[in-house]
Amino acid sequence: MTLRIGIVLLFLATIINEASSQAKNSKSARKIIVQNVKIDDKTRISIYDGVIGAEKITVLSEYAQNGNLQFVQENFDYAMDNGLTPFLSVLDREEFSKSKANDVIKSLVKKSIGADVKFTNAYMELLHSLDPKPPVVQFCRENVYYATIFLPNKWGHNMYGQLSFYTISTNNNVSSTPREEIVHTVHPKPGRIVVWPSCALQAAHPPAVNYFANLMMLRLVYTKADAEETVSEKFLMKDPEKPKLGDWTFTNADSKREIDYASHLKRSYFDSKRRGIYVLDDLYTPAELKQFRNILLETSSLRVSEYDGFALEDNDNVQWIASYDVEEFVKTPVWTRMQELLFFLTQENEWYPYDVAMNYIRPADHTRIHPDAEPHQVEYTFLLYLTENVTRTDFGETVFVEREKRKSDGIHAFTNPGGEEYEPIAAVWPKYGRVVIFRNVIEHSARPLSTSHLACRYTFACKASRSKRLSLIKQVYEKMEAIDDGTKEFAKLNQDLSTGRHDNPAKSKLSTEQLQEKFDDIKAKISQQMADGLRDVASNL
Repeated sequence: MTLRIGIVLLFLATIINEASSQAKNSKSARKIIVQNVKIDDKTRISIYDGVIGAEKITVLSEYAQNGNLQFVQENFDYAMDNGLTPFLSVLDREEFSKSKANDVIKSLVKKSIGADVKFTNAYMELLHSLDPKPPVVQFCRENVYYATIFLPNKWGHNMYGQLSFYTISTNNNVSSTPREEIVHTVHPKPGRIVVWPSCALQAAHPPAVNYFANLMMLRLVYTKADAEETVSEKFLMKDPEKPKLGDWTFTNADSKREIDYASHLKRSYFDSKRRGIYVLDDLYTPAELKQFRNILLETSSLRVSEYDGFALEDNDNVQWIASYDVEEFVKTPVWTRMQELLFFLTQENEWYPYDVAMNYIRPADHTRIHPDAEPHQVEYTFLLYLTENVTRTDFGETVFVEREKRKSDGIHAFTNPGGEEYEPIAAVWPKYGRVVIFRNVIEHSARPLSTSHLACRYTFACKASRSKRLSLIKQVYEKMEAIDDGTKEFAKLNQDLSTGRHDNPAKSKLSTEQLQEKFDDIKAKISQQMADGLRDVASNL
């Protein structure tokens, strides 16, 4: 992570230095434009264009998506009171403070306020459509200033996302009550920098509802040089070392109770091939649900995936996912209970997980129908709904469907990928604590909650294969998708693993131990490939 941050900062410094150098030395250089705007008698903002070229912003955007993300809206009241963007990525303060990028931005802040400043902190905001963002004074400190850098690759006027500054005024024709009124609005032009005092009343507006990606904004925090540094933002304070998921267990006295799974089974659904979807309630006590959700939030490694806008709808399009280590999860009592449930359903006892995660789904997300398994695979997905206070009018069901069988009309499949026809098998409401376990070759989709529920839909998801060997095979070929050594042998191994040719150990030349070695080797190669790629970027700066 430190290498990634350092290289990104060097890259940003290069971008800024190139722009500054061109502005001084070339007649055809990008012109730096400055606007100074008075909001009220105490508040002035400065807007800079031409410092960072829009064509170079992609690297920073990729960094933001792969950074250390935090979901600050876990404490909804705190997030709303402080006007926080739900997802934030905190940058390494020490690394950024040493960068030339910091020197350049700091000089802009100094120019704007007419005083020396020192760098305090930096974080990335990832603003999504329908994110609630009320006008607030955000962590007001008299001697603290912000520099916001807009980082979209391109942005149209009809995509919204403006940063608005307000003042308090009274319109007696409407009401005698003072209210916020917009004085100035800043369009999120790529590379635009806005310098403003922390005590300004402002709101960053979310993107339009037909924009499914995120508006990325880098927020830099500066303090006047002669003032004491203060950090009011909880999310900027260094977190203690994360606990390990595998060291956690339930603390309630009856956690090891014997469970009659048949008595918890509320309903079952089946597709045309009699593959099942099973709904169970009250497998976990309220205390167990709270404990498990808390440890998931404490140990999560959150990542964001880009919105997939391709016509071929072949993935779930869940953008916010927290991943967990499989070998840590198998040590937990949740896996023990899942094993018991799988044995109850299948009379098999060698099941092993290959993917463990928690999905964060927001009201404006656009999730899609997808299967979790290939047609030849026998697997189950276990879902545990962990969102409290969801009402039936909030919707958010998991919908299970089956593709309609029909004769081709000769052109439909060719001209319209993603145009498959489906009929629902079941829709399961995400009741807090409810479990759904199903043959995951059945296509399904997690539907977002309605806009009446402004928080997040949390769903813990664990996907399991029939044995540890099959789990390893799945993990290996899914990891292989992230790398490609260009050889026919590599491509053939990937194809053979994904099509089941190594599933039966009696017919495969690869032992389970060799598969584990390959999995470890591929993980190491992915890490090395990432480091090499970052070094290549650095060498070309």
